[in-house]
Amino acid sequence: MKDWASLGVYWGSGDEDWTTKLLAWFRAEGKKIGFDVYPDPDTPWHSEYLLDLVWCIEKGNAYAGLVLALESEWSQTWSDILDDFDKLLDVKAPLKVLLCDPSSSQIRDLPGHIGHQIREHQNRVPGEQYLVVAFDPKSVHAWTFDCDGNCAGLGTRPYPS
Repeated sequence: MKDWASLGVYWGSGDEDWTTKLLAWFRAEGKKIGFDVYPDPDTPWHSEYLLDLVWCIEKGNAYAGLVLALESEWSQTWSDILDDFDKLLDVKAPLKVLLCDPSSSQIRDLPGHIGHQIREHQNRVPGEQYLVVAFDPKSVHAWTFDCDGNCAGLGTRPYPS
């Protein structure tokens, strides 16, 4: 996601527009890498599976598991953001992604809340990684977390002007 302008998503364009375009980007990336992606409007039998978007491996006719699990939450309430994150905690996938839109004042507290949710979950799986991407009116913020809730900031990038 180095070139935000190419996505055609701009602050104030509406939650549905953000969801549609960001999920389309993740869908295309998963397909490009060679994963089966759910949901996929181009493949009718690939309807939504548990979460907003997943990448999985299918070997022949056998399902081999999730590779990426993604949830998006555009509400600015902690309970809605953390409820969607909890869905990611409950599924097995080596990479889990949360796209969210906390208020500007919530962004500084987001890593602490996410790390706490991970540490308190009873079924953590060694090796799982989390990517949290938060959007505010001026920039994109990103962090990674390991299965113990340890956080590494990936930085902040401004939106294109």
